Amino acid sequence: MNVETFDLTEQIREIDMLIYAKYRFVITDNGIGMKKEYLEHIFEPFSRQENSVTNRVQGTGLGMVITKNIVDMMSSIIQIESEEGIGSTFEVIFEDCAPHSRYF
Repeated sequence: MNVETFDLTEQIREIDMLIYAKYRFVITDNGIGMKKEYLEHIFEPFSRQENSVTNRVQGTGLGMVITKNIVDMMSSIIQIESEEGIGSTFEVIFEDCAPHSRYF
C-alpha cells in the first residue's frame, strides 16, 4: 500500500481579538479499500472488515475508535471515503478559536 497524497490546509484569521485556525488533513492511499457496509461500523470497538487480506493482518480494531474519540474531544470532524479494491481517503478537520494571548 502506498500513500498517494498527504494534504494539509491551514487557515488562520483574526476575529475580534480571537485567533481562529482551521487545519484540514487529507490522506489518500491506494490500498485494498473497504466495503461500503463496513464503513458504517468502522468506529465501533473491535470491528474489522473480514476478508482474506485483513485476516492475515493482526490488529485489535481499536485504531479508528481511538482516533474518533480524540477528534470528538477536540470538537472536530473525521470523514472516510473508501472503495473496495481502489483505496481510501481520510479527512480530518480541526478548528480552534483562542484568545490572542495564547499565540503571543
